[in-house]
Amino acid sequence: MNLKLSNLISAGFISALSAQMIPLLFILLDLLQLGLPWTYENAADVYKSQLIYVFSSVSMPILIFVFYLQLKRIASQKIFLHRILDGMREQIVVFDKSLKPTFKNKAFSKFILPFNLDALFQFIDKPDSFEWSCEQGGVQRTFVCSFSKLTDKTGTILMLDEVTEFKRKDELLKTQEKNLISSSRLASLGEMAAGIAHEINNPLAVIIGRTELILTQIAEGSLSEVDIEKALSKINDMAQRISKIVISMRKVSRADIGEVVSTKLVDAIDDVLNLSAEKIRLSSIKVDLSGLHQETCIQINFAQFSQVLINILGNSIDELQKNAEGNKRIWIQDEELDGYVILKITDSGAGIPEETRAKLFQPFFSTKEIGKGTGLGLSISKSLMVGMGGDLVLSPDLNQTCFILTLNKG
Repeated sequence: MNLKLSNLISAGFISALSAQMIPLLFILLDLLQLGLPWTYENAADVYKSQLIYVFSSVSMPILIFVFYLQLKRIASQKIFLHRILDGMREQIVVFDKSLKPTFKNKAFSKFILPFNLDALFQFIDKPDSFEWSCEQGGVQRTFVCSFSKLTDKTGTILMLDEVTEFKRKDELLKTQEKNLISSSRLASLGEMAAGIAHEINNPLAVIIGRTELILTQIAEGSLSEVDIEKALSKINDMAQRISKIVISMRKVSRADIGEVVSTKLVDAIDDVLNLSAEKIRLSSIKVDLSGLHQETCIQINFAQFSQVLINILGNSIDELQKNAEGNKRIWIQDEELDGYVILKITDSGAGIPEETRAKLFQPFFSTKEIGKGTGLGLSISKSLMVGMGGDLVLSPDLNQTCFILTLNKG
């Protein structure tokens, strides 16, 4: 391995020259032993008998040179392989059959392992990677580990990759995502606050009016049982209306991100429509629910699904408000397909231009005026639907805006 190429070539040349002289000496000796005269014919016969030796003598330096080149190639490949392993950020250790380390890459050599490697040998036959956690200095550190056998079965490779920082950032990202979803939901409720206040204020005004009327009739002594019955019935209706709005708002604004329940589709839609009723009424929009099946049940996170409906219906209402006149209508219908519930929400607006459709579910993309909307509604809605095992897509129909929601059947 340490011989210089020039020295080896020189040695090969000398060996080749010597290899040519040695057969001639053997031929001369053979002629003398046989008592044959030195002639070309006799020398040729002896040479033929010695041809194998001549070939071996000539080929020997060539074989030596080829062997040298092969060793050099193997050494080069070994160096290249070590460079690859040393360039990896993962910690890599190779063990022999007795589980003694025979190789460690630079990443492992520089790394101070917070636990004993022997603790991992219980998973040596585990085909898949696994996580291993330990505590060091009050900090929980996590590693992704994997064992694999060498192809000749003479040893085992252990690869370690610390993912502590990645998991910390992942948890932070999930927390921020939850906060963003919650903020978006509260922002949507904030946009409906005026309508909700009006929805509550109207029945309150009726309750107050009926109560004052009863008090007046009592003072005048003209109050009859029929008047009391009518007034209390009206007050009860208005109180039930307020209660329904408050219950709907409480369901929608809940932050129970992980809770999945089975519920009737019409109930979930009614709760959202209760909160949007005043805005829909003031915009002269008709909501057609004739395509809904009353007994259809779905598996959803109620708060998340309500947020999706609020975002989609809010966009439809905003779009229809642009039309001063004309047929302002929203159709909501469902059907069952391959074990899923397909919910379609369509409005009679102008539709979404083709150039806008590709960007529709991108975060912070909005077609609304600056200051109106966050551009997160549809992107968050799609994320929530996928998280619940469903999906949210836009129908390819260019004439009308139709959102298609895929839901798990309850």
